[in-house]
Amino acid sequence: MKTCKIRHPIGRLFFMLLSLFFFFFIPTTTACSIGGCQLLDSCSTATDCGPGLYCGNCPSLDKAQPFCVRGQATIPTSIISGLPFNKYSWLVTHNAFSIVDEPSMTGAQRITFYNQEDSVTNQLRNGVRGLMLDMYDFENDIWLCHSLRGQCYNFTAFEPAINTLREVEAFLTQNPSEIVTIIIEDYVHSPKGLTKVFADAGLNKYWYPVAKMPKKGEDWPIINNMVQNNHRLLVFTSDSSKESSEGIAYQWRYMVENESGDPGVVPNSCPNRKESKPLTSKVNFYMRSDGGGVFDDLDHMNGHTLCGCTTVSACQAGAPFGSCKAVAASNTTPSNVTTSGSFSGSVQLAGDASPINIPAGILLVSCLLTFLVNLFLL
Repeated sequence: MKTCKIRHPIGRLFFMLLSLFFFFFIPTTTACSIGGCQLLDSCSTATDCGPGLYCGNCPSLDKAQPFCVRGQATIPTSIISGLPFNKYSWLVTHNAFSIVDEPSMTGAQRITFYNQEDSVTNQLRNGVRGLMLDMYDFENDIWLCHSLRGQCYNFTAFEPAINTLREVEAFLTQNPSEIVTIIIEDYVHSPKGLTKVFADAGLNKYWYPVAKMPKKGEDWPIINNMVQNNHRLLVFTSDSSKESSEGIAYQWRYMVENESGDPGVVPNSCPNRKESKPLTSKVNFYMRSDGGGVFDDLDHMNGHTLCGCTTVSACQAGAPFGSCKAVAASNTTPSNVTTSGSFSGSVQLAGDASPINIPAGILLVSCLLTFLVNLFLL
């Protein structure tokens, strides 16, 4: 029997390159698969990870292979109900509309910062309950733009605001016990512009009236009452004049907010945003983490405030404050997470059969965008 030997240097080089290609670019098998992988287990396809997890990556960890990361929130009212709305901590996404790979609707190449990788619908399905939206007058309509100097341009525009608001309307209709908050960075000057776009999106039926909002630090209504009255959409604006002219609550009368970016995550420090009183948090790239991420943080916050436990999973309905059930350390996601979510960004959530797509050069592009936008701001 004859054997085939690669003698020519070109042949050897080709063979080595082919081997490297298979090593780096062809997904390798993992010890777990088809929904069996748990938190931090290596994975190769979206369907490897268990419920509530997605197969993703965290570039800062320098891991060679994607791994299962938590991707859905625990809904605190599913564990402890019957408390005022303000007693709960809710996940809010910063610039929820500013989504990586979102197609341009103006025909221009977009030049702006990005803050999320997932659709607004999936953000809501995965447990996000607050959306920060920047609204501008643009093209004789109200648009969502991530722009500068109070002006929307074709290279900073994302889409007409009504598109995203219709996603919110659909979610509230399909989930009759859920409450959503919208916080508007408001650059709309057209008379009654916001009033019209919310009405056209069919959201008036869920609107929480500003006249019923608590004053002087009073508690908000109990969650159950808000749901019963169908007051399930809270809308706030950064423009104080809109409270009297359009009945939209001026946000700084009702909320506080921390400094975004690096200054807002310094240990033992919690500086407030300059417009705000001293405080809350918002999230960029909510799906990215080294494991439990923002979802674990949310569980800890709700655990401490709702029942005096280290995590909301340890809370017991009807038990005295500080009475916590034993929660075994586990590498699985908590059982009270949402179950209908998916992920459409650069990494994929379990249950979505699409292959993992980790775009090359995202970090480089981000640096270039930062440089370019800084030039515009000079």
